[in-house]
Amino acid sequence: MDPILHEQYIDKILMRFVNPHLPDEVTRVGRSPIRKLSPNDRLTGPAMQAYQYDIEPNHLAKAIAAAFQFDYALDPEAVEIQAYIKESGIKSAIDRYTGIAQEHPLNNKIMQFSEELNETKVSKGSD
Repeated sequence: MDPILHEQYIDKILMRFVNPHLPDEVTRVGRSPIRKLSPNDRLTGPAMQAYQYDIEPNHLAKAIAAAFQFDYALDPEAVEIQAYIKESGIKSAIDRYTGIAQEHPLNNKIMQFSEELNETKVSKGSD
């Protein structure tokens, strides 16, 4: 990877966030969480690959935990995940939707971040 081209790409993407003419709603970013959490997609695949190379994927684990928090009644995948979490718990949901086994250390890390996000939600009164 060319470091200069990579830096240019990063700058381009960051400029999107400050451009008021390109709004990006949370509901658009979060939609289709089952697909985005699947083993070979944008979150789980890179997290597992990092783990295989002895890199702690803390930010990816936190992003995965946040994806499990996506609760939007107009997104059938979000509705399904929330119902599954309510019925079977987050640890089982991580296994089911990411393919990361319950006994895998990354499952535990995602679960830990999920619990932290829940605590933050409760402390802010948005439960």
